[in-house]
Amino acid sequence: MFLLVRTSAAGWQTFQPSQLPLGAWVADDKLPLLDLARSLVRGPLGSCLLLSVTQIDPLHAARPPDNADGQSSDYIRTAWTEIQGSFAEYWNQRGKNLRQNMRKQRNRLQRGSPESFASSSSRGTWRR
Repeated sequence: MFLLVRTSAAGWQTFQPSQLPLGAWVADDKLPLLDLARSLVRGPLGSCLLLSVTQIDPLHAARPPDNADGQSSDYIRTAWTEIQGSFAEYWNQRGKNLRQNMRKQRNRLQRGSPESFASSSSRGTWRR
């Protein structure tokens, strides 16, 4: 699954908001990225001459070699945190306040509380 945005009449790229450090796509890691890109270009995108799959995590997708219909380039180094054991063990090592605040936010979102959707006005005050 790819989240794509049109960049020109015949160009597309992965959706890349500033808050998302990795490209917005999910695929079976056994499927080569170049094959996935080719299937998009030749299929549902119609007349696509350029497809840019941005900010791929090298820990999860091997960088394909350059060839006649595809090339890759370095952009940034992707940060990650290596953990030992399960995520539950890692999370339990985080501070009590962080875990409590995250639990409160999760509960508010599950209840659909208006407090969850507070936004900042241009004057710096909070409104709901």
